[in-house]
Amino acid sequence: MKDSGFIIKLTLIFCIVLLLSGWAPINYLYGAEIRKVPVGFAALDIKTSQSNPNIMYACDFGGVYRSEDAGNSWSQIVSGWNAYGLEIDPGNANIVYVTWNDYMLTGNISVSENGGGNWEERGWNDIGFYFIKASPNPPYPVYSTPENTFKVSYDHAQTWKAIYPAFLYFPISIAFVKGNDSTIYVGTYKKGVWVSKDNAATWDSLGLGGYKGEKRIAVNPIDPNIIYTAVEGYDLFKTENGGVEWRALDNGLTGKQFTRLLLSNKNPSQLFLSTSDSGLFVTNNAGNSWQRLTAIPQNANVAALAFDEQNGRLFFSLLNEPYVYIVDVDSIFASVENRRRGTPYNFQLLQNYPNPLNAETWIQYTLPTPANIRLDIYDTTGRRIRTLLNGRQSSGQKRVKWDGRDSSRKQVSSGVYVYRLRAGGKSLTRKLLLVR
Repeated sequence: MKDSGFIIKLTLIFCIVLLLSGWAPINYLYGAEIRKVPVGFAALDIKTSQSNPNIMYACDFGGVYRSEDAGNSWSQIVSGWNAYGLEIDPGNANIVYVTWNDYMLTGNISVSENGGGNWEERGWNDIGFYFIKASPNPPYPVYSTPENTFKVSYDHAQTWKAIYPAFLYFPISIAFVKGNDSTIYVGTYKKGVWVSKDNAATWDSLGLGGYKGEKRIAVNPIDPNIIYTAVEGYDLFKTENGGVEWRALDNGLTGKQFTRLLLSNKNPSQLFLSTSDSGLFVTNNAGNSWQRLTAIPQNANVAALAFDEQNGRLFFSLLNEPYVYIVDVDSIFASVENRRRGTPYNFQLLQNYPNPLNAETWIQYTLPTPANIRLDIYDTTGRRIRTLLNGRQSSGQKRVKWDGRDSSRKQVSSGVYVYRLRAGGKSLTRKLLLVR
């Protein structure tokens, strides 16, 4: 009974520390680390402000949320909206657009010009779903698509001008080149990729019309002839001659259900690609090879993805999970380069994921050289609960799953546990929290 009371107290202390700290570090792609921020909502879209990167907005089917400290804490500014998309005015962090629909699938756009304090409906109450995208070029017009139409507004969605090119059957995504206010790229559902170089007066086909699927596009800001298109259900394609020829970039991509495609304007060789079936992928060599983020489940559904260009931070959320993940982009690609160049591994024992755990968790570690290793789970009294590994292993990054059971295969009770890795005369220890 005394040990049980001690464990309960220690568990409470551990939970309080997690809540006060606001995040827990976990491993991320070859030793880089990620912050997992508990936010209390499952974001369907996240955006960072270009004019003030500390200001962020997110939305879900319960409302809209705002952060003023770069995603570390959030407050709800609208409740009750079935919101699924948003955009921030590039020149003013307090102007935000939100797309939402009611349960009859009637869609609309609401706009706030004071950071979410007041809202006004400025859409057109049409059947269908919308996306909304702001140009990075002044005066920051916004484009939106109810069903198979295409509209633009130059006055914060107070009035709209319709664009009716015949090809625009279900426009899915829009891309721009910063510094060029007359060129617009559009990816459609089943009529390929198109470009206008005269502010939507005329349009030219860039191909890929033979693929039926949502098309997410990104354009190299230094050389706009380099265009990437992620075609849902098929491949990620790249052209280097303005759409004359396309080639598939699938080296390392294990999923095909693409949901977001982002490109760094500062370093256009860096791209970020999310999926609904295989997690999140990154590249720093213009898509020639891709690395999957190994800290999240292999079949993770990435619901939202955002990139803070000024500070080099990547934000994402997983479907139905009340967290926002934050990672430093430089640390990602430094880790990728170390792996590619064969830089020796350090002896590491990383924080388990998920933590706290309910049913099972993954424990990750790296070995600089081949070694005889042993990985054990202990309770807080020092009693060994389970030996997960005991034998010789090669060098490299490793991981093993613990199912919350002891050596007799019985479920252990809620509480704090210790896991210890021993290899080559060295040992490392971390704590984890099990909550039934």
